[in-house]
Amino acid sequence: MSHPVPHPDRVPERLRDLLSDADWAAAAPPPGAWRPLPAAGDRVFWEAAPAAARKALAVPVDTALARPWTVLPATGFLAYRRTGDRQTFEQVYFARRTRLAAAAVAAALHGPRPDLLDEVVDGVWLLCDEAGWCLPAHEQSGDEHGPLPDPGRPTLDLFAAETGGLLAWLDVLLGDALDTHAPLIGERLRRTVRERVVAPFLDRDDWWWLGLHGESLNNWTTWIVSHVLPCAYVCATDTATTAAVTERAVGVLDRYLDCCPPDGACDEGIAYWRRSAASLFESLETLSGACAPALGDTARDVFSLPLVRALARYPLATHIAGDRYVNFADGPARQPATDAALLHRYGRRTGDADLQRHAAAMREGGDLLCFDSSPDMSLHRVLAELADSHWHTAAADGFPLPAHTVLPGVQVVTARQRAGSTDGFHLAAKGGHNGEPHNHNDVGTFIAALDGTALLVDAGVETYSRATFGPERYSIWTMRSSWHNAPEIDGEEQQPGREHAARDVEVYADEHTAGLSLDLAATWHEAVPVRSWRRAVRLDRRSEQITVDDAWDLERPAREMVLNLMTPHTVTEVPGGLLIGDGPARARLDFGGTAFTVGLVERLLEDARMTLSWGPVLRRIRLTHPCPGSAGSVRLTLSRHSGRPLADTPADGLGEVSRVRGRCGRIQ
Repeated sequence: MSHPVPHPDRVPERLRDLLSDADWAAAAPPPGAWRPLPAAGDRVFWEAAPAAARKALAVPVDTALARPWTVLPATGFLAYRRTGDRQTFEQVYFARRTRLAAAAVAAALHGPRPDLLDEVVDGVWLLCDEAGWCLPAHEQSGDEHGPLPDPGRPTLDLFAAETGGLLAWLDVLLGDALDTHAPLIGERLRRTVRERVVAPFLDRDDWWWLGLHGESLNNWTTWIVSHVLPCAYVCATDTATTAAVTERAVGVLDRYLDCCPPDGACDEGIAYWRRSAASLFESLETLSGACAPALGDTARDVFSLPLVRALARYPLATHIAGDRYVNFADGPARQPATDAALLHRYGRRTGDADLQRHAAAMREGGDLLCFDSSPDMSLHRVLAELADSHWHTAAADGFPLPAHTVLPGVQVVTARQRAGSTDGFHLAAKGGHNGEPHNHNDVGTFIAALDGTALLVDAGVETYSRATFGPERYSIWTMRSSWHNAPEIDGEEQQPGREHAARDVEVYADEHTAGLSLDLAATWHEAVPVRSWRRAVRLDRRSEQITVDDAWDLERPAREMVLNLMTPHTVTEVPGGLLIGDGPARARLDFGGTAFTVGLVERLLEDARMTLSWGPVLRRIRLTHPCPGSAGSVRLTLSRHSGRPLADTPADGLGEVSRVRGRCGRIQ
């Protein structure tokens, strides 16, 4: 095999800088040769799993065995097109897969008992009987004849690939036992995976997530590829197929890397990093492991690519404290710790001690292995964690908490008052544009925390529905700039689209200050008479304050100018400003002499994804300028409040409070 010699002045940046397409294809394993984990029958290996992990994965399989499997009716699939309801179908769909994965892991922990194998056989049979594995929200095959899936033309979406990956890893774990226990079930499993995952991956060039026509790629690409590779290596019948899948996967992953900024930022936000860069890592782990016999040391070089190393560090850049992260774009402010073992492996592969330390700190509360019915529950991730002896012995030594990170690729800066500590202020601010993946209209917004407690926040996103990714997206309150920490002019909010972008942007950080400066003028539609709106958000470590400066130049005087601020805390009006918070981490927001009229809107939260982050209520502070004119400026200053709460202040904080409940359209 020929190995290209890199130019001495050029660092390899992509997989095809390491090897040619032909060499990658030639390195592909023959079917069945790649066995990354021992089978469940290897009791010495699986019984070595630590007791804490075994206890955490003590799935109530005996209870499940007594229940019938759930039915997945066609009308549930149709509900998405008819009413926009995703949950009727998806809850049953994911529960089936979780139940099957739980039985597989129970077989690893306790051995492939006949009752567990029967449970697995039933689950495999049911999944193979499903008309399609694609979610209703992603289905494409039935467009010509209605919304139901066409079994003869399968759509390869995230969860068709995820289902194939579940079955492939199940075959690694239990294939031999199933062939003895229920002959032909294993062959049906492998045949269905080939038909629904491997063949569509190779035969279709119109999937946008392949990037063959200049598309901008995101988590779909790596999430799908991370499952296609094991599907091919486990279920293919000939080396020509594994070679073709390897070659195509390498090209797809390189095109994904071409779409990533050099700083390793994820413009989809931290929630999707878990299925974007993290799935890239899993793809590379599978690719390098399967091809290692032919590649030798080159297999390890994939983790030395600078961008692969940079992508690993995004969780460090966005971490605030504990399980709270900067949640720009779709995603909750509190992130689950279920991928800590993956982070630790990523850190080991890339030699990143900070990432390993961050991962170990995530598990300080105990072992993280668990089962749930969420789309992020992958059998591979559970098995890999269960089998990772390095992870189980990793000592926790606190989060690394870097002082600051500047991400010019997405125009984001994050900074804390002092490195290595959650004490004091933490600031995150963003520029960017309003056509980003999982976009919210939020250019110029910022997040502020004090002592690890969120003060001024990004609400996040509610449970997905048809409207979330359709033409109604920006009628959803969480997507609108008026429900972010952003300004309004005469009731006009920011508009969606890449053209509505920050201009003249500076993101910076040094020993004393960190911040963002930008012009917001283009974020409104053309009819809004704004020449410039200059916003500067800064953390000053010496004064221990966050300042927000807004300066505007309009073509004609504005009737109304409002600064919106979101908080989960009690708000108390005091002379010249506000007190935010009712605990030890209480801050004063000073108006800098501007006589704002203060309004407060309480949004009563009913959505489970929202209440997980914020509890029952979020509050929107509306600071209305008394006389904005055609030009002017204001400064807001956020500092620690060390005084006693005012006893004569109303319990709600302000005398006039309006309340809204659930979802809404425009609220004035």
